[in-house]
Order: sequence, then structure tokens, then C-alpha cells
Amino acid sequence: MSILTSWLLLVGAAACTCIGNLMLKQSRFVTADSGIFGSGISPWFLFSLVFFCVNLVMFSKSLDKLPMSVAIPVSQGLTFVLTMILANRLFSESFGSKELIASSFIMTGIVIMSHQ
Repeated sequence: MSILTSWLLLVGAAACTCIGNLMLKQSRFVTADSGIFGSGISPWFLFSLVFFCVNLVMFSKSLDKLPMSVAIPVSQGLTFVLTMILANRLFSESFGSKELIASSFIMTGIVIMSHQ
């Protein structure tokens, strides 16, 4: 497997976590009044689990070529920024200048850290 494939797997893993997080949020809208086990029957909740499992497979495979000290911050940073942007678009969550500045710092740090 090439280093490019490892990076693509890492980006895919971050996207899967983002999608899983968004589906998890949607599941709370659908089953907001149910008990702790009621959310387990929501299709949104079940599909979020699928995306989290795909994330694990993709992330673990990306570690074949990428060091953990790079893979984890990159994955978590991408997940954070993607989730924040999409949550704003899909759920009207806050995304103002404070979030934009903080995201810029996070992404700048990730770029500096991942440069080999």
C-alpha cells in the first residue's frame, strides 16, 4: 500500500466519523423522548454505528504507513472541522467568527505537524 493510499484512508476515516456523528445527532431528534435503549432502534443510530465501524477499519489500515503521532491529530482535526461545518448547515448550529478562527488554528497546526 502506498503512502497516498494511507492518506486517502485517513481522510475517509475522518469523513466516516463525521457522518456517524451527524447521524447520531439526527437520531436524537427522532427519538428525543425515548429512554436510554430507545435510541438503539432508530435507523439513524444504527447507521451511525456502521459508519463508526467503517472508520475503525479505514483508520487502522492507514496506520500501516502513517505514524500515530501524525494520523491521530489529522483525523481528529478533520473530523472536528467537517462536523462543525456540516452541523451548522444541517442543524443550524453556531459557526461564527470565533469558530472560524479556532478551526483555522487547528488546521494550521495539523498542517505543520503532519509535514514530514
